[in-house]
Amino acid sequence: MQRGGRAPPSDTAVAAAVEAAVISAASRVEADLDAQLSAAPPIPTPDDGEDGLAAVRAARLASLRAAAADRAAWAAAGHGSLAEGLTEAELLAAAKASQRLVATFVRPGGGGNIYASELEAHLRVLAGAHMETRFVRMDAERSPFLANKLRLRVLPALVWFRGGKVHRVLHGLGEVAPSGRFTTEVLEGVLFEAGMLTSTAVADGKGRGASDEEDED
Repeated sequence: MQRGGRAPPSDTAVAAAVEAAVISAASRVEADLDAQLSAAPPIPTPDDGEDGLAAVRAARLASLRAAAADRAAWAAAGHGSLAEGLTEAELLAAAKASQRLVATFVRPGGGGNIYASELEAHLRVLAGAHMETRFVRMDAERSPFLANKLRLRVLPALVWFRGGKVHRVLHGLGEVAPSGRFTTEVLEGVLFEAGMLTSTAVADGKGRGASDEEDED
């Protein structure tokens, strides 16, 4: 035993911990696969005949058309890039027009936080990968009403809108990562867990076009 400290774990304890972690991970993978199989349409078989195959094709075609319609509507609403230069009134109108909107409030030139430019770079990537959510960059100094209403004291700040209403306000970047430094995938995960994104397209390596379906909340 080491003096002044705890004894290192035994080989048996380490092996048990590793085994438990492996079993837990396997259980999660199995549960995910079960969920995917349950949601997937039935695979046609020769016994289904031409009518069965045609029904599957029709359902798939309808799904693709619905996804394309969603993407067209999102693009028309300004989704797909980090919008800039909006007035306060335009932001509020955009929040009502989009089911999900993520706005970052910054000072001109990225002032207020040395990591502001990094945050904007992450948001530009996410905006291109997640058509289902609109992303907006706001000048805090030109948005005095909202800055006061939302009590934006630490910049950059992130304001999330859902269904036209403020869903959450993050003052600074400490709520994403204590150090204020994080990857695009980390920010994506935070937004996904909060229901602001419908997938983790960037982390999954799918990028643009990975988020085709909008939830109905």
